Amino acid sequence: MQVKELNQSILDLPDWAQFLRRSSVMIAAVLLGSALIMAIAANWLSWPKVGRVALLQATITALVLFAWWRGQRKPKDWASAYSLSSISINLAAIAIGGLLALIGQSYQTGADPWQLFALWAVLLLPWLIAQRSLFIILLVLILTNVALYLYFEMPRFLGFGGFSSRFAHSGGIVVAVNVVALGLTHALRSFFDDPHLVTRRFSMLFLTSGVVWWQVRAWLDGADGATLQNLFLLAGMSAAVWFYLHKLRDIFSGALAYGAIYVLLSGLMIYETIDSFDSLLLLFFWTALIGAGVIYDLRRVWKQRPVTVSASAEEKEPWFLRLFFLGLQVMVTVFFLLTWFVTFGEPSELMQHLFILVALAGVIYFQRSKNRMATQDLPLFLLLSSVFIGALMSQLRADNTLLLAWFLLLSVVIYVFSTKAWLVRFISGGVATVLLLHLLFEPHEVIFGGWAYSLDVMVTGLLCATVGLAVWIRKQPAKNALYSPLWWSWALLIIGLGRFLEPSYSMDWDMVDIQKSSVHLYFNYCAALLPPLALFSLLRSKNTLVFSLGCAVALGVLSWFLLMPAPLANLALSAWVWAYAQRDRVLFWCSVVLLSFALAVHYYSLQWLLIHKAMALGAGGAWLAFGAFLLQRVVIKDHASSDSVDALPMTKPSLLFSSFFWVGLGAVLLITIQDVARKENLLANGTPVVLVLAPVDPRSLMQGDFMALNFSLSQEVERLVRKQETAYNTRQSFLAYLQPDAAGVSTLAAIQNPTDGRVLFNDQQKGGWQSASDVDLTGLIALEVTRKKGRWLPNGVDAWFFPEGQAEHFEQALYGEFKVNDKGKALLYRMLDEKAQPVAAPAEILDN
Repeated sequence: MQVKELNQSILDLPDWAQFLRRSSVMIAAVLLGSALIMAIAANWLSWPKVGRVALLQATITALVLFAWWRGQRKPKDWASAYSLSSISINLAAIAIGGLLALIGQSYQTGADPWQLFALWAVLLLPWLIAQRSLFIILLVLILTNVALYLYFEMPRFLGFGGFSSRFAHSGGIVVAVNVVALGLTHALRSFFDDPHLVTRRFSMLFLTSGVVWWQVRAWLDGADGATLQNLFLLAGMSAAVWFYLHKLRDIFSGALAYGAIYVLLSGLMIYETIDSFDSLLLLFFWTALIGAGVIYDLRRVWKQRPVTVSASAEEKEPWFLRLFFLGLQVMVTVFFLLTWFVTFGEPSELMQHLFILVALAGVIYFQRSKNRMATQDLPLFLLLSSVFIGALMSQLRADNTLLLAWFLLLSVVIYVFSTKAWLVRFISGGVATVLLLHLLFEPHEVIFGGWAYSLDVMVTGLLCATVGLAVWIRKQPAKNALYSPLWWSWALLIIGLGRFLEPSYSMDWDMVDIQKSSVHLYFNYCAALLPPLALFSLLRSKNTLVFSLGCAVALGVLSWFLLMPAPLANLALSAWVWAYAQRDRVLFWCSVVLLSFALAVHYYSLQWLLIHKAMALGAGGAWLAFGAFLLQRVVIKDHASSDSVDALPMTKPSLLFSSFFWVGLGAVLLITIQDVARKENLLANGTPVVLVLAPVDPRSLMQGDFMALNFSLSQEVERLVRKQETAYNTRQSFLAYLQPDAAGVSTLAAIQNPTDGRVLFNDQQKGGWQSASDVDLTGLIALEVTRKKGRWLPNGVDAWFFPEGQAEHFEQALYGEFKVNDKGKALLYRMLDEKAQPVAAPAEILDN
């Protein structure tokens, strides 16, 4: 079977028609996939549970059948990563996650998502083997790591609920899994086409993240052997640096390994020696020395890389090295300022002025050197240190004109003199712009009617300046090195400030309330007009007026009617088409990330019903799909292959790979049908058990609205388990025995010791809990309790899902009714009010 052909990037397509067609297909797939997930999360009740699941199963089957039919009819589709067959199978892969979420939502199996992600990844493995799609490979890799981090409760470890108690060496498991994944990317590199090493670099990213997590956890837990573990991980990462930098010349992966080494070495110094001023001073020099060594080695390898004749003149460092160097600089600057404050205390205003003078003199002097560290790193360090000092001392106010002028002068001088340092110019240009805007606009807020409108005018003006600068750079390519850093700093400032101007954004500060749910600001209008205007101007130079105008109008419909409230999404679309015109890969991938982020944040925070969001996204996806269809007609008319696979053999899938293809679909249907049948049987024949609960109301991204539940049973079990810690601390589940009272409400009567089978029961005669092996459990109901997020929950159920808009209605629920089988397995059946009557959804909500 032909592997997916990815060598021709979307930016390498020969004409605008092919680029726009492929872009439309890609974005339409994202929008339609998002609409599918939101439609699932809407949790509609007009369909029975089985009907909802069957509808999504039929959708997945239809997508798979279409992909197979398309591949049989046009074999070249199997060789293209952007064909309709590939898009269909990728949508089916996304829909599998939605199907699993829908089952959990419909049958109230709890809000523990790690099982969903793990099963999702496993079900995709046959398709990964059959299709060898880079998208599915990355999806499996991401899902596996997300499942691991959720299972080991990494969010709670990072501060959202305390330390995780699940496995002391869980970080080692994450590291081991990603070591295997990284090894597979090398061993099976001929199995799939990945010219840009995306899978390898994602695996390396997850591996280094796991290494850092494992070691930081050992330090914070005070684990025995933390230092020895640190040395072991340092040895492993050092080997990775040697292998990727000096053997494979993969600078991106080597930089990731170096980042882990820097964190491990800095953390080791903090963990072992940070107890006095001398150790703090040593820490500063230690981190600075390590950072300098890392930067030197990465630059040395970058200079020694094999280059083509056309690329040999390009000396600027790649974006990831710039980002890495900036991160190291920030770390060193933080330690420097920490040492400064401990040594001299808070710097006076005179000291700040003197420091700026020294920084200015140093920048001018260092530019005479031919050493890159002197011309780039030291000026950046002086600039960051000066700005951090001013910001920490809150001296950068509009009324402190002299200090602002000093900082502005420092930034301008560094920008002008740093002719060979792109990163230094990028930071200094951004700092100078922020200071200038701060100086001009803060004293004049009243002119614009308040802080929000002042910000609107500021960002709109900056957007117009950025567009003008982009046009100037395109007309004057020789000026790119001079103005490119300034353009990027302005673009990032627009993104950062523009987030505050989105209608869905709500923020309350002192006398500041930005809530523009019904008002479109100037920034929104300019951002909505920018994509069609940019596309028309770029198309018109080489295409007909009709084609240029038609494409611009189609894009304008999308940007004006669907994306008007999300200006960052419109900016991303503008950058998308501009990146093709400039053949700028960094800008293109930045626009992809920004578009995904803007759409996700906007539609998640938008105060619409999920079904309405799904309709809006579906309409946008359908519009783009229709545009892609029309563009395909243009491509065919021009006798151009939109997927550039004519040179590839038109081979159909082999029998072996076909079997994996159908095994994947069969596994999805079989597992989900069996799971639904088992749950339906439990709901129909299970024993009712009513438990007292105390609900709260958070929100789940994947599964719609739900109440997080806490049961009085859980609290009782927890008290007993604490007294019997040696018997239960290594167990994840055991049986509890319940006694229904006259009102039908069940209370805890006994729990089973999972180690020896004895029963801990409430002895009414002796007035306490006793342990025995021959307890009469007749009349009691067995219920399995599972350890989850620090609590013992009935069958792990900790949530009740309900349709949107019913949170207030379900707040009256005081009980949860379960259906339990003879093995203690349970499903949450319904919620009950104070009279033990079912809490049903209001008819007016269901009708809508």
